[in-house]
Amino acid sequence: MVAAQYLIQVAKDFETYAEAHYLPAVEAREPDELNLLAGIRYVETRAVGEKEKRLKELATTRRTGSVGRETDQACLDALLATSDDPVSTAGFLAVVAAAPRPLPTSVIAKRSVRLLGPVGIEAILRELAKPHEARRLRGLARLLMDISRIQPPESIGFWEREEQAQRREAADRWREKLRKAGTLPRD
Repeated sequence: MVAAQYLIQVAKDFETYAEAHYLPAVEAREPDELNLLAGIRYVETRAVGEKEKRLKELATTRRTGSVGRETDQACLDALLATSDDPVSTAGFLAVVAAAPRPLPTSVIAKRSVRLLGPVGIEAILRELAKPHEARRLRGLARLLMDISRIQPPESIGFWEREEQAQRREAADRWREKLRKAGTLPRD
């Protein structure tokens, strides 16, 4: 019985330590990389709310080395684990994946969007209807073609040239095409 109480106390002590030392590293402007990684994993495993904005900022920061790659993966994992709005998170991941100058997280984000299935596809369609720079729109259209294996109703160049209203209509036509193919569920 004494051993069980000791282990419970050790677990409580670690939780207190982690919250006091690792969580502030997530908010620090120039954190130690290992403490940052530990803080992000703490956020992910404890579903700490109100960190989504900071996680997105960290996910788009360029890092190098193995700890940097692990930190990037942890940011995206934590975003997926703690998000209240999976379509919004998938939209962010799609924008990162389609960045004109690829970020280190672009490959991870693309894989995450692919794993989200219909939620990821819906998020890309929503992003295509929003105002983005032309190269990013082209990247989003290519990402959706790659993930869904369904050709768009318009050429890739269309997404660069046309106004937002025309892009929104084309995204709706593409959505219907995806539903007919069984890639997206029917409403």
